[in-house]
Amino acid sequence: MVMDGTIDLGLIGQKYSSSRCEFIPFCHDQLFLVMPATEPYLRLKAEKTDIRRILEYPFIMRKHGSGTWSAAVQALEPYGVSARSLHVVLSTNDLQSLLQMVAGGMGISICSEYSIRGFEEQKRVISYPLGEKSRRCFYICRSLNRQETPLMRQFIRCAVETCSAQEML
Repeated sequence: MVMDGTIDLGLIGQKYSSSRCEFIPFCHDQLFLVMPATEPYLRLKAEKTDIRRILEYPFIMRKHGSGTWSAAVQALEPYGVSARSLHVVLSTNDLQSLLQMVAGGMGISICSEYSIRGFEEQKRVISYPLGEKSRRCFYICRSLNRQETPLMRQFIRCAVETCSAQEML
């Protein structure tokens, strides 16, 4: 929508090759393997089970082409796990539905740290870090075909400053 000029700015989790857009990094996040906060998953985490073994469980994935899915595929590379080897039982583009399904015990998934925070605080899911390769950047995507307004500049500056301050905590 930014590329075709429908909207001025977009927040995305993956940078694309485009001469029509500017990509401004504003926030970093990390991906985690997320599981229901139930047995046997609690035991798997307590025993520090190898991630390759956990990835044999039913998997709920984000839609192909999403920034999260692309980052997840890269995060699995160090473990020698390919997307094709996952036991995918469902695919969705709705993050909240995905988290509800994981919390309900339908499977495991890979989600960003920010997206799972509330579910973890409520003890509905548990997470497993995927390592340094799972760190990613979010971008503000701005159309170069549209004139940048003072309000757009202010929003971009505020987003960058707010996220920078949060990351220092």
